[in-house]
Amino acid sequence: MLKKRIAAILSVLIIIVQTAYGFGFNTQAHAAEITDNIITSVTMAVYDNGVPVTDVVYKQGAEVKLTYDWELPDNTYQEGDTYSFELPDHFVLASDIMGTPLQADGLTLGHFDVLKGNPNKVIMTFGQDIDKYFGVHGSFSIKTKFDKASFTETTEQQIVFPVNGGNQTVTLHFIPDNTSILQKSGTPVGTNAGGLNAKQITWAVDVNKVLSSVYGASVTDVLPAGLALTDPLDVKMYALNVKLDGSAVQGAEIPASQYTVTDPSGNLKVAFKQSPITSAYRIQFTTDITDLAKKSFTNEASLSGTGLPASKSSATVNVGYGTPLKKTSSAYDPNTQITTWEIDYNYNEIPIAQADAVLKDYFDNTQKLVAGSLQVFPVNFLTNAGGTVGDTPAGNYTLISPSAAPGGKSGFELKFTSDINSAYKIKYKTQAIGRVEKDTTITNTVYSGDTYETGTRGINQVIIAKTLPSSGIDYANKKVKWSVTINADSYQMDHVVVKDIFPNKGLKIIPGSIVVKKGDTVITTGFSIENEIPDTGFDVKFNSQITGPYTITYETYFDNKWLSSDWLTTDAKFVNQAAVEWTKPGSTDVNTKTVTASFDPQPAEKANGYKSGSYNASGKEIIWSIGVNYNRNPLNSAEVTDTIEGKQVYVPGSVEIYNLIVAKNGDYSQGTAKLTLNTDYTVSYNETTKLLKVKFTKKIESGYIIHFKTSLKGKLVDSPTITNTAKLYNEGKEESKDLTASLTIPKANEFVQKSGSQSNTKIKWTVNINYSQSYIEDAVVTDDPSDNQILQSDSFKLYATTVNPAGDVTTTGTPLVDGKDYELAITTDPDTGKQQFVLKFKAPIEKAYILEYESLIVANNNDKVTNKVGLTGKNSTTITKTSTKDITVALSSADGVGTGTRKALKIIKADGADQSKLSGATFALYRKSGSSEVLFNTLTTDANGEAVFKNLWPGKYLLQEISAPSGYILDSGKKSVTFDSTTAIVEEFKVYNQKAATPTPSATPTASPTASPVVSPTPTPTVKPTETPTPTATPTATPTATPTATATPTATATPTATPTPTTPPVIDYSTPTPVTSSVPGTVVTPGPSATETPTPTATPTGTPVATPAASPVQTPAVSSTPAAPQPTALTTVEDVPIDGEIPLGGVPGIGEEPAHGTVKITPDGKWTYTPDPGYTGKDKFTIVVTDQDGNEDEVTIEVGVDEVPKGTVTGTPDTEGNGLPGQLPQTGENSPLPLYLTGGGLMILGAVMSRRFKNHKKSK
Repeated sequence: MLKKRIAAILSVLIIIVQTAYGFGFNTQAHAAEITDNIITSVTMAVYDNGVPVTDVVYKQGAEVKLTYDWELPDNTYQEGDTYSFELPDHFVLASDIMGTPLQADGLTLGHFDVLKGNPNKVIMTFGQDIDKYFGVHGSFSIKTKFDKASFTETTEQQIVFPVNGGNQTVTLHFIPDNTSILQKSGTPVGTNAGGLNAKQITWAVDVNKVLSSVYGASVTDVLPAGLALTDPLDVKMYALNVKLDGSAVQGAEIPASQYTVTDPSGNLKVAFKQSPITSAYRIQFTTDITDLAKKSFTNEASLSGTGLPASKSSATVNVGYGTPLKKTSSAYDPNTQITTWEIDYNYNEIPIAQADAVLKDYFDNTQKLVAGSLQVFPVNFLTNAGGTVGDTPAGNYTLISPSAAPGGKSGFELKFTSDINSAYKIKYKTQAIGRVEKDTTITNTVYSGDTYETGTRGINQVIIAKTLPSSGIDYANKKVKWSVTINADSYQMDHVVVKDIFPNKGLKIIPGSIVVKKGDTVITTGFSIENEIPDTGFDVKFNSQITGPYTITYETYFDNKWLSSDWLTTDAKFVNQAAVEWTKPGSTDVNTKTVTASFDPQPAEKANGYKSGSYNASGKEIIWSIGVNYNRNPLNSAEVTDTIEGKQVYVPGSVEIYNLIVAKNGDYSQGTAKLTLNTDYTVSYNETTKLLKVKFTKKIESGYIIHFKTSLKGKLVDSPTITNTAKLYNEGKEESKDLTASLTIPKANEFVQKSGSQSNTKIKWTVNINYSQSYIEDAVVTDDPSDNQILQSDSFKLYATTVNPAGDVTTTGTPLVDGKDYELAITTDPDTGKQQFVLKFKAPIEKAYILEYESLIVANNNDKVTNKVGLTGKNSTTITKTSTKDITVALSSADGVGTGTRKALKIIKADGADQSKLSGATFALYRKSGSSEVLFNTLTTDANGEAVFKNLWPGKYLLQEISAPSGYILDSGKKSVTFDSTTAIVEEFKVYNQKAATPTPSATPTASPTASPVVSPTPTPTVKPTETPTPTATPTATPTATPTATATPTATATPTATPTPTTPPVIDYSTPTPVTSSVPGTVVTPGPSATETPTPTATPTGTPVATPAASPVQTPAVSSTPAAPQPTALTTVEDVPIDGEIPLGGVPGIGEEPAHGTVKITPDGKWTYTPDPGYTGKDKFTIVVTDQDGNEDEVTIEVGVDEVPKGTVTGTPDTEGNGLPGQLPQTGENSPLPLYLTGGGLMILGAVMSRRFKNHKKSK
């Protein structure tokens, strides 16, 4: 008995200790941010196309490799501690760099992440081994580029790296945006604006603006013909301050002692005494223009140096000269027939001797020089390269008549009285000799020595002119006003008769509208109107000689139907002709002059109507508008026909008719009077011929606007243009030309369009679907991405859209539902790894959709990522449309893949006991990208127990078993797999499963139960005899990983029989074999193995008379209804996480989330609860365990979050009775709470055992 008592005491003690520690009271202080600078030094290497740069001057966007050395003080930091710092802003990242290992001496001591942003940030996270070594140190590298945008304009830049003990400053020099080491330029030099008529050229040679090191540098300049050095020794050199953009600012002059100047063979050579030169310089010198006939000069300079390839630069300077001689006509007055002429002389400002300064001007003999009109003005170009004419005429010339004019021409000769070297403008006038009776061109030529220039001027007769003022047209009243002017040049004319006729009819004179004016005065006498025929014309006969201008005005009506030609097939234009007959004084010969004017009406007048249309993309309807009878002709039986073309369908009942209003200027608008269907008009439509007819039921004498609608609903909208033609008839005869209109359908034939943009390590894709709004059945979108990206299944969002009348598309904001509105399937080729997704609409579509999704980039930097999308479906024909988009990605080094070889992961599934291969296990492989996991593919093992994930890019992956073989326990933990250059091309990966145990049926005692055995998770049951036994069972609250305890149910009652004890089934909870890999470069982390807990039953019958002894390996459960499980209650303190064991027996998951914190299931078979910052109080959550048959067991866990004590812990009193301050646990130090709980438990145990011993003695 003593042994049993000691065993019971030890069992209770073990349970108390396990409970205290199992519920997480062994709390440690957690990881923290490292605030001390652990970076000891930084080194930088610069690359040009992958080759290290050894020069001291770098390209502005060059590739850079930064290497950071770091060191941790001994015994200072622990697992999970982090250190973060910012990269200097002179570096740019293309993407995040995530999860790069921190390695030192072959050990992985954590990882670091580089986050792209403003600024870029580096976060180092240390692993579990850093507190186990002395002198922990290491280094890591980041590949980046110089950020040109962050540089100031100077070529010298400073970059500061904060390190332990101070800042490490690096001064760098960058190559400006120049591609040439030598640049030549030249500028004409003179006093005139714009360098006009320059006499010199100043040359500049910029040397070494790329800031290279040039040894033995010298510059040679070869002068072309026509130039000469002004002063061979007048060469100056200046320092150049070069900016990053390549521009330069001239600095201080360089002393002549630092270079030499020679003049070999009339050329220029400048040699630098300093060697090497590393700065930029400008050499300046001036040349005289010795050949004033040349307008262009090309000068070449060359730079030589030790080991320097030949460098040459040339510059061409064009010198602008004014014209030596030019002749123009600047004005003309037709009434006086006077023409103004100008001569530009010596605008190139060359010296001309007095004997050569002579101009001879000749003009047609029909012209004469207007006496006193010639003037000579000086011209300068100081402020205006076009020349500024002086106010005071020059007087240094003489004017004589030429001794002999060529070809019988007239003219003059102008001689300057002294040498000249400036420019002059000569102005004069000529007048026609006699009357100009027809339009003609006159010519004028000026000579200077052997050089000559000719000017011309067109002159016109003004005996008669006919005009149609724009203000004289009145479309509303169908009137036009005409004007005839005679004798504008005021000659004497006798027997004057003006005859006005309408050659092709169409016009009718408005009676009483003819008005005659002498000058600006209306006259009623001195003339007579004869032969006035309304549709033909009239004559105006003057009774006496006229000597001044006269004007005749009148108005006519116009109408297409009055034209002599068929206005329906010809251009409906109204022609008006006027002729004047007269005799000259003293002559009987009759002279005649005829002129013509035309009225060309606007198109609606010519066609007697118009047509227009507009498309409402929102409703897919076209509104057609037909303006008929624009000319307002009387029509007894008017009918309008319109054939509906293409895929349009007439919308029944859509015809509306309003009156048409025509304004005076010809504009038309809709009136307010609306006609009534079947009263004022009828409508018919032939479905077969698609002919629409609108027939007026009454005579019309006005214009009307007919509106009707057609629809594209249910149609394939693939034509961008729709054309319709209408025509007006009266009693079966055409009353209008074809009234045709074409309109554009926005986004027609747009079925699928792909676009995308890079966002860090992902591509955001957008697919515009059916922007044409076609009706499509069985619509399927198929997308084929290139194999250097992985689709993110959880990123797919399909949006319905709204379309405004103009066709602009916007999303509705709420994504559609997969499985309800559409079906999305993503497939991965098991051999190539290439993915494809297919999106099927579950119903016909007739509006636009927008699909958005993301893919993870697994490409190299500068690789192209391609996506080809297609849309297929059915309408009247099968629809197949495609769109392709290429994006060149930019990735920072850790996200780029380092090799050109793809790899494979071979899964081998086997029985954990006999190693037999297992088929039917399904695995999911996820690609790690920062904190996210992207599903790559799912595969199921074949008959050989194998599944191979192929075509894998290097990087990190997670492998998870999502379905176990039949009869085996699922191992749902995620295993980490890393591929790099050292990993095998085909990596084998063995995964073992344990068989699910089959429970053994319970034996049934024969005796009738008279007591209630109380089952508990401890080997010490409590027995309570009763008259009416009620079997109860206490469920296990926290089973251990390997339940092998022996439960002994004991019942004490009236002894009537000895029942046979029930033996529960024995279940083998074997620990799964960890997955390992012997291949370097592959890291595999085994996850937890889920186990199941079968529920054995015990059904005692009869009345036990003794204590039956049984040794089951699992807690039996009686067959009656068990009591409701009570929540597990735990306690932690504010801001401190707490851990606990996950119940065994299947796949665990989070059921109800905590309201005031977060809970996670860790791979080692535990849960971790973290309260919200600052929260105190009660919180709870549930964990659901699902066995292989789908049965769920839910465990509720309550957590109390207490406040952190704000006072001090009082220790042993000192001599004065004051308590000493207690100590809180430091980082890594255990809490003393378990000791307090253990002591309390032992005291309770002592009290219980003491009472038990006393009772035992009494029973004796």
